[in-house]
Order: sequence, then structure tokens, then C-alpha cells
Amino acid sequence: MAVFHYENIPKILTDQPYWLTCKGKIPVGGWKDPTKWLSYSVAVEQAKDNDYNLGFIINQAGIAALDFDNALQKGTNTFLNKEMENFYLSLLKDYPELYVERSLSGEGLHIFLKPTPGKFGTITNKADNVWYFDKDKNIKLEIFYGSNGRQIIVTGVLFNTGCYVPENEEADSLLEKAMLHTASTTNSATVTADDKSLNAVQPSVTTGVAEISGYDRDKAKALLRLIDCSSLSRQDWFEVTTVVKKYKLHDEWIEWCETDPERSTSNRDKHENQSV
Repeated sequence: MAVFHYENIPKILTDQPYWLTCKGKIPVGGWKDPTKWLSYSVAVEQAKDNDYNLGFIINQAGIAALDFDNALQKGTNTFLNKEMENFYLSLLKDYPELYVERSLSGEGLHIFLKPTPGKFGTITNKADNVWYFDKDKNIKLEIFYGSNGRQIIVTGVLFNTGCYVPENEEADSLLEKAMLHTASTTNSATVTADDKSLNAVQPSVTTGVAEISGYDRDKAKALLRLIDCSSLSRQDWFEVTTVVKKYKLHDEWIEWCETDPERSTSNRDKHENQSV
């Protein structure tokens, strides 16, 4: 029987009524039926009584999970991939008290975030949510959030000694950081000069437009989602429109507009009066 430490699980998670018990990783009775959802205390009691694992439905709670798969050498704290380790340490540099737990296998890690509601819509495309550090060894970071969320086994077995779960703007910044990496490394196709439609964009624009130049459709789609529309000049709006047309992202752009008023036509018109 694995040893768990449920007492370490942060309150922002334990306060939620979206818990399950699981046999291995399979929810008892499934996870989509709300009648099967439990409070934290009831789920822990049932898990202990039946030698089950504890599952948490992250998409119902508005929680995002960064799932580091096959990150550690078995039975150690040693990362198998230096690039993954450096990325992990960059997160801890920003938030030293970050709650980080070991996965059920002991070889993966979980970090939880609570982004600003409606900020990111849903993350459903594999190009948006997977970063392969070593595809042959299946060493990867997966992001689970929104409709791509699911139940995840929570262990309480600490890898970092902190118990902090970032919320709102702090969570947004960490999720953006992870999404930019997943978008940039999932797709590595060579880009020709003819594909570079955004070279005129000013590099001072934050989060998105200046970084879209020359990327393929999947990465362009991921980066468009992160654009800070409140800071765009007339020229930037022109470049955004060019990308939307080039990659046939009209439906996606309309969906994002519904969750971000700054993307709407009326707000775009407001920005068109700004100087380039």
C-alpha cells in the first residue's frame, strides 16, 4: 500500500466538493457523474477504508494542473532531464513556497494553479498542452485545464516543502509561461521566409504578437490565445488579423472573443486610433 500524506494538500483544493476515490487511476463509478462527487473529508475516509487512491476533478474547480510525467529517477529526487529540471526550478524561483507533490508512481510531479476565470478559455489541442522534453522516454509536461481537465490522483507527498497554490494573476503568469513552452517545442517544422507574415510587429508588445512571426499554425494558435489585447496598436491589430486569416483561425478567434472583451470588434476599433 502506498503511503500518502493527505494532510499536506492545500486548503484551496480541500475546500472544493469535487473529490473521488479511485482504484489505481480509475474513478470508482466514473468521474463525470456529479452524484459520485464527494467532499474532501468523505473522500479521504473512503480512500483509507477501502485502500483506494484520492482523485480530484480539476476542471470543475477551475484549477489547472502542471503534470510532469516521468520526471524523476525511481526512488530519488533526481531529474532525468536537465531542461525539465531547469524549467521546474524557474517556477520555484518565482514562487519558492509552491506546492509540488509527487505523483502516484513517485516519478512524476504535480503543480496546481487557479487561473483568472475566463482568462484562457479551454485548452483542448495537444499542441497547446504538451511539452516533450524527451519523446523517446516520454518525459513531458502536460497542462490540464478547462474542458481538457479531468480527475487527477492527489497524493500529498511533498517534493517541495511549500503549500502555496498561485491564484489569478500569479497563476496566469505561470500558466502562460508553460503554454509558451508547450507551443514552441511541440512543433519544430522549418519555417521559410515566405511564411513570416509578422516581421513588422514592434517587439515591445507584451505576450504574444511579436513572438508569432514565422511559426506554424499550431504554435500561432497557441500564441494568439495569450495576446494582451489591451496593449495592441493599430499595426498590431493588422498583424493579428493577418494571422487569423492565414491560418484560418476565425472560429477560434470568435470563441476567444467571447471570453475576452478586448478581442471584440468594438474594442479593436478603439485601439485603431492609437499611434503605431
